[in-house]
Amino acid sequence: MCCDKRLVEAYIDENGKHPITGEPMSKDDLLAVVTTKTSKPRPPSATSIPGILSLLQGEWDALMLETHAYKQQIESLRQELSHSLYQHDASLRVISRLIKERDEAVQAARNVQANGIAAAPTAAPARAAAASSSGALPGLSSDHVAAIDSASKRLSKARKDKKSHPNLVKKEGIAEYSNISSHPLHKASHPGINTIDIDGRNDHIIATGGVDGDVVLFNKTNQEVVAKLSGHKKEVTSVRFHSSEDIIASSSRDNTVKLWRPSGDGKYTSAAFADHTSDVTGVSFHPCGNLMVTSSLDKTWMLHDINRGQALTKSDSSVAGGYTSTMIHPDGQIMGTGSVDGIAHMWDVKKGDNIARFTHLEGCAITSLCFSENGYYLATAADDNVVRVWDLRKQKQVTGIELGEGVSVSSARFDKSGVYLGIASTDVRVIQAKTWDTVKVLNDHSAHVTDVCFGVDAKYIASTSMDRTMKLYGAEAMDVE
Repeated sequence: MCCDKRLVEAYIDENGKHPITGEPMSKDDLLAVVTTKTSKPRPPSATSIPGILSLLQGEWDALMLETHAYKQQIESLRQELSHSLYQHDASLRVISRLIKERDEAVQAARNVQANGIAAAPTAAPARAAAASSSGALPGLSSDHVAAIDSASKRLSKARKDKKSHPNLVKKEGIAEYSNISSHPLHKASHPGINTIDIDGRNDHIIATGGVDGDVVLFNKTNQEVVAKLSGHKKEVTSVRFHSSEDIIASSSRDNTVKLWRPSGDGKYTSAAFADHTSDVTGVSFHPCGNLMVTSSLDKTWMLHDINRGQALTKSDSSVAGGYTSTMIHPDGQIMGTGSVDGIAHMWDVKKGDNIARFTHLEGCAITSLCFSENGYYLATAADDNVVRVWDLRKQKQVTGIELGEGVSVSSARFDKSGVYLGIASTDVRVIQAKTWDTVKVLNDHSAHVTDVCFGVDAKYIASTSMDRTMKLYGAEAMDVE
């Protein structure tokens, strides 16, 4: 700090101390500093008002750039903090589970000692079988089994009480559907959309998974992208909404499944499940709410606890070529997987046992499978030109819907009522269940159609394609809302 000598001496005469530190001081303590009497001249640019304004503008720009950099760093830190908090929460859940299991084991050991016999701690019916088939995985706990049974009873009763769907669009209305909008949602550098799903709690929100590795959330009402979720290193193979929570699951060829949760301000945090060793081809939420099943080309399917972020059970790898798709039955007691060898396997969720097999076409990879909402039918699609529908009660084929020579079917999905079956191939087709008649054919995509999905009460249909677009279909006079 530089001060005028006269002012410094005046201050010392008046106060007798250092003007800055406050320590006692006299004028004799001052030292003469020999400096040049010439000062550095101002730059020519500062000798005029425009020049001064230019200097001030430069300083302002530098300040704004620095502020922007700080904001970016703050946003990055917020995202890292959200992710860390999520990991911390998952860690606490795991610790809580381990403490509970430890206490159960200690109590069981005390009981064995008290009775004088060799016994094992009580476990869920499937734990021993699951543990033996899945290595170090813990298997289903008694709480998991109870949740599965409770969900099954609740959903079965609700299905029996709900005899009809009064607001469902009639087949005559479906027959009048046409393309009402088209949206290129993913990167042009990696064209193609592989999968689509509609939020059952709010069917204005649509999720798509692309070849570019992104998951895009689209608002049908506002006709705009809500969020773009980037994190997968390879293309996304499946996206699914949770039935009761604000969670989205996405599977990918990068061997992972990610769960996306909103963190505020339109941002999403993700938790990765990296238990598979090859492409993850499908994901499905269990109706109990806290379980999720995944299928993979590593020849296994796995059951996960989404709250703990942990794999619970893992199937053996006896299937040839791996699994291509998966879905949990609406009641939650069984699940299905499609395989590369053309067989749809039915599994007991709790025990992990293979309880039925449906051969679509041996050696022809199944591309998708879907259960009807009433729980009676299973639809399978494959690389051939036929969609096959199976009766789960009689365990036999009900019908085969042929689409034409050389046509490969990408997806076959029932609507939420089970009245309509949507088929994605070279076009989009709507089939009426039971009669299995074609209600509508939509030929608006310019490339192969990869997936199809129905809105609530079939009030609209959405499809995706390798032409990079998602298309919405409905009545011509239908408002997008």
